[in-house]
Amino acid sequence: MREVSDEEILAALRPLYPLTEERERMAAVAERLREATAPADLAERDRSGTRMAELDELICRRSAEALDAIGLWHAAGMIDAALKIPWEVMEELTTRYDTPQVAPEPDAGP
Repeated sequence: MREVSDEEILAALRPLYPLTEERERMAAVAERLREATAPADLAERDRSGTRMAELDELICRRSAEALDAIGLWHAAGMIDAALKIPWEVMEELTTRYDTPQVAPEPDAGP
């Protein structure tokens, strides 16, 4: 594997930032309207949820491209392979196997 400079890494990853920021905005809208009942609010929640799903896939695909560009083709290939798994299979896998939390939940008791 060739040596990759910090500038090359930054150039490959920088295009992901606006996408992740937009996704965070859409998630905030969806969360704010989670228990909405008004038709206009429901429509806005659905639009933000749909856009979040589009952004999720776009972020994954662009991440794979960025990883490939900096020589991490194996990781890029793993993302590509995961994107090809049919949703029904992915849903079964995510319910069958518990996803470990990034950080443990804080203890509620003393």
